[in-house]
Amino acid sequence: MKHLIKLILLINTILVLILSTSHLQDRDYAKISAKHIVQIHTMTGMGTGFYIRYKAKTYLVTNAHVCGHSNVIKTVDGLHKVLKLSDKVDLCLIENTREHGLPLAYTALQSLDKVIVTGYPLGQPITSRIGRAVGMHQGYYLISVSVFGGNSGSPVLNEDGRVTGVISVGNVETNEDAGIVTREQLIVFLEANR
Repeated sequence: MKHLIKLILLINTILVLILSTSHLQDRDYAKISAKHIVQIHTMTGMGTGFYIRYKAKTYLVTNAHVCGHSNVIKTVDGLHKVLKLSDKVDLCLIENTREHGLPLAYTALQSLDKVIVTGYPLGQPITSRIGRAVGMHQGYYLISVSVFGGNSGSPVLNEDGRVTGVISVGNVETNEDAGIVTREQLIVFLEANR
């Protein structure tokens, strides 16, 4: 069974390389979305967060595991209170200090949709990685993007620069795929905390 899963993931990676049509470079996506994406520091580590615009309100969102047990996090905007940690999905709502944010995608991800992950891997400057939506596997929706520590909480953007998910977990064995919190799960979380 493990070999079959690895074969499927290898085939998917090959398809991604064949079907990729982007002419924009990784740094172009980072530049376009960077004003809404922030590095987050807590007492126990760091990750990425982003401002998202939803129903005429702006929210600062990251992963619950990025916030951990911290009551306060730090971004370039200063200190922010942690308002809500989800007990169902890996999301954290943080006190907002901005008016504008990334827009939410109109539709859910479909297999082979192009995705862009922009964040702060390993505490480095902001970068973007391009991949494709894969589908459900072991409770997570997978995307074919390599992520590293510090990418947790990064927005997953579609080709229009709209949020379609949030990076939650990477494949520590291969660093080839990442599991995300989906757009639908994000909407439920935001609705519950309006």
